Formats: sequence, structure tokens, C-alpha cells
Amino acid sequence: MNLNLNSLRQVLNSLYEELPYLPTALRGDGNSTENLSHKFLTSLTSSDQGQDLLFRYKLGLYQIKNLNKQATRMANQTSTRMSSVQQDINEHWEGFCHMHDKISQLPSLSQQVDDLNRQISDFEKFLAQTEIAILSLEALDEKTKEVEMQRKPPSLMDVS
Repeated sequence: MNLNLNSLRQVLNSLYEELPYLPTALRGDGNSTENLSHKFLTSLTSSDQGQDLLFRYKLGLYQIKNLNKQATRMANQTSTRMSSVQQDINEHWEGFCHMHDKISQLPSLSQQVDDLNRQISDFEKFLAQTEIAILSLEALDEKTKEVEMQRKPPSLMDVS
């Protein structure tokens, strides 16, 4: 049987139009459904096989409930652990970012250290030249004192 959408629509429309004319015995109402389910459960519990089936069903529901409790507990535990792991990862990430920032500054710091070393070397040269100049001035001062002493006759007041 090959049904297309139009023929299916026609069948459903005809069924919908006939619904009000159905006998009341064929219509489902709330009371008949409840009566039917009550009769089914009563007949099911009256036999040993039915009671066994209901017991298995009840046992299965208890097992599902216990598994649900375990799954909930494990999910909470996992959530707690994952939060801890996330916190650790965030702290490590911040540390790595800080290290990256410091490492990226190394070329600049190295350049600054090289500049300071050059300045210190220049300063040492100036200090050495200054020391030589001071020593030369001291030597010159001593020579001038000797020359002055030789030019000047010794006085009678000198006891040395």
C-alpha cells in the first residue's frame, strides 16, 4: 500500500469527522481507563507469576533508585574534584603567564646589564686616570716643596 501525504490527510480527516458518531463503548473516558488499569493490576497480583513480575519490577526500581543516588554522589564528588583541578590549573596558568612575562623581559634586561657594564668600565677608566692625575699632582707638590726648600735658606727657627 503506497500512501502519500494527501491520502493520509484524507484518511485522518474522515476519522476525525466520524469521532462524534462512535458508540460510547468505543470511546475512552477517564473512568473506564482507571477501571481497566485497576482490573489489570488486580488480575496481575492474583497470580504468583504476576506477583513475581511486580516484585522484579519493584526491585528494578529500587536498584535504579540506588544507582541514581550513587551516580549523584559520584557526580558531586567529581564536580568537587574538577573544581579543585580547575583551581590548580588556573594557578599554574597564572604562574606560567608571569614567567612568560619575565622571560620576555630578559633581552631588555640583558641589554641594560650590558649598558651598565660599559658604564662601569668607562667609570673605572676615569677613576684610574683620576688616580694617576692625583698621584702626579702629589709627586709634583712634593717636588715643588723640595725646590722651595732648596731655594730658601734654612732659618734658625727650624729645629728639624
